[in-house]
Amino acid sequence: MAQAGVHPGQPVQTGNPQQAQGPRRQRRVQRTVRTGQLRRGCGLARCVLRARGHRQDSVRGARRPGRGGVGRVDRSAGWQPVHGNRRTRCVVASGAGLRPPAAHRRRPRHYHAAGPTRCHPALWQGDSQRIAAVSPRDFLNNSCRLTRVCSQSARSLEQYAPIRPVIRPVPSVRSQPLQIQGHYELQFEAVREAFAALFDDPQERGAALCIQVGGQTVIDLWAGTADKDGAEAWHTDTILNLFSCTKTFTSVAVLQLVEEGKLKLDEPVARLWPEFAAAGKASITLRQLLCHQAGLPALREQLPAEALYQWDTMTAALAAEEPWWTPGQGHGYAAITYGWLVGEMLRRADGRGPGESIAARISRPLGLDFHVGLADDQFHRVAHIARGKGNAGDDAAQRVLQATMREPASITAKAFTNPPSIMTSTNKPEWRRMQQPAANGHGNARSLAGFYNGLLDGSLLEADMLNELTREHSLGQDRTLLTSTRLGLGCMLDQPTVANATYGLGPKAFGHPGAGGSVGFADPDYEVAFGFVTNTLGPYILMDPRAQKLVGILRECLQ
Repeated sequence: MAQAGVHPGQPVQTGNPQQAQGPRRQRRVQRTVRTGQLRRGCGLARCVLRARGHRQDSVRGARRPGRGGVGRVDRSAGWQPVHGNRRTRCVVASGAGLRPPAAHRRRPRHYHAAGPTRCHPALWQGDSQRIAAVSPRDFLNNSCRLTRVCSQSARSLEQYAPIRPVIRPVPSVRSQPLQIQGHYELQFEAVREAFAALFDDPQERGAALCIQVGGQTVIDLWAGTADKDGAEAWHTDTILNLFSCTKTFTSVAVLQLVEEGKLKLDEPVARLWPEFAAAGKASITLRQLLCHQAGLPALREQLPAEALYQWDTMTAALAAEEPWWTPGQGHGYAAITYGWLVGEMLRRADGRGPGESIAARISRPLGLDFHVGLADDQFHRVAHIARGKGNAGDDAAQRVLQATMREPASITAKAFTNPPSIMTSTNKPEWRRMQQPAANGHGNARSLAGFYNGLLDGSLLEADMLNELTREHSLGQDRTLLTSTRLGLGCMLDQPTVANATYGLGPKAFGHPGAGGSVGFADPDYEVAFGFVTNTLGPYILMDPRAQKLVGILRECLQ
């Protein structure tokens, strides 16, 4: 709030040559500082002083009256804060500040907005409960300079915070210094540091992390770049393709229809979709579709690339397809066909497209920025997806790669290459527009954490139906992924003894990873809802080591 005679953006004279004392008198330097810049400069100094343990009697400035009773900052007397915060470890200036005292501010002291993501990092001032995603040290190291601050303030800041610049390697894809945006609770500072460390890898482009504990957001961070050339920063409203993280959203919408009596888990699919009974599929149930036991992870007959975007073409092909194995006897992950199989049931039972159904039943009630079928006017928010280079992945990834290359007629190869546009469509407008409820949901880390918190708190499903969702239905060697999977109804369950298949918290965790590293999951024992997204695709089949590392550190913070 500006005082009488001092308006936001109006130049304020700092340093009075006639009153300056000591050796500074000879310099007689006058600088012009805008009030907003003065606040930022002092806020940074205050954070650094607090970090170094200086108390309020370390430095004491004086505020001298100016014309019309307006206080004028006397920089010759040393650094001064801009409001009357008299807490321990906070330097206090006499007289009124440029802002009202903390006790008179409208917003609660324990929370401050992160600030414009397109301008400066989230530097929160004078807060003992939550702090910015950027520490004062990172703030200086990342070239977020305080501009046009008087030389005396700069010397005072240097005196109390002798931080030497440390240049971090900046990947060639980035044209701007890295800034970690957002906020986190102090208890989880180690998670923030681990998130920042992801960008030490020159391949890392952009990522976001959101964690809720007991329904409260304790971490909400984002960083890096979102566009193809590395010129556009990742913003708070950036979204991206979440790939198979979409599947659990779809299955929850279907289970809501089961609760409403419009669908039945153990009723044949052909009752609602008569064409599906062809080729020996008359007895396949909705439950078998949801837990990947229906024997339809791929299509044998090669389809043209454009078929990927044609709903009727794909559902007709699947209705005519013969199962690859006897339904109910084994399981194989339906990476892309799941969207048309389950999505067609959702469409027929709910009377609207699967994307509209998910939006009405899940996204809008929970306020999630999640979309299956994206409008063109939202494309500017979508992060460009790119593969990382020089990483061969784990053994499971190598098995899938070899099967795809050497056995083109195998289940695995057909699941990922038929239609052939599956592997090359991610950044295309046609892919973003279509409703493919297995793999093209677009959202962010916040939407994943919010979704899984909605499952934990009962907002989306009743307790009995949540138990059905998370109950083990399939376990063992996956015929498609060629590794062990443990599946519920549209979600993957934790396998603590399998390195690439554990979320990293408790054995009751459930969720779904997406291709390349994004993942969302919930752990009812820890009351954790977790969302991590990245636009740098890693070569892993189930859990990505980046997310697992973050979860491991989260677990330490919770203990």
